[in-house]
Amino acid sequence: MSEDQSLTAPEASPGSELANLEELTLRELKFARAVARGMPPARAALYAGYASSYAEKQSHKLARRLKQYIELFLPTFDPNYVLGGIMEIAEDSSQKATDRIRSLELLGKHLRLWGDEAQTVAPSVTFVYEKIEPPTVDVKAKKAKDKGPSAST
Repeated sequence: MSEDQSLTAPEASPGSELANLEELTLRELKFARAVARGMPPARAALYAGYASSYAEKQSHKLARRLKQYIELFLPTFDPNYVLGGIMEIAEDSSQKATDRIRSLELLGKHLRLWGDEAQTVAPSVTFVYEKIEPPTVDVKAKKAKDKGPSAST
């Protein structure tokens, strides 16, 4: 089955603004889906089968005209799915350290652990510092001890 045959438009209910969705051409549907997936309009127009001269000059107008249809193809994600994916990266020791750190940063940002609107979400940690005096050493006693009993004989 080719990609053109598998391309289907989202369903529109009768009387809705999108009721004329069936009137879009296959190229327009392919263009809308490509733009929704992040392809620049000029490249999406070429991908959909428009001529290169049209793609360079008219693709942005086409994108504006088809904006409501492009929005139908935009992926939607459940926030829990996204957070779960970020948590998996943070906990997976086979991931690169930079990826794990970045995922932890994103989780901290989501929990508002830092920044202007920082909130206390996790228990606070208090560090207690004790002043530790360096040990005093009696230099004469140390020298005498280092020489040992063999030095006196």
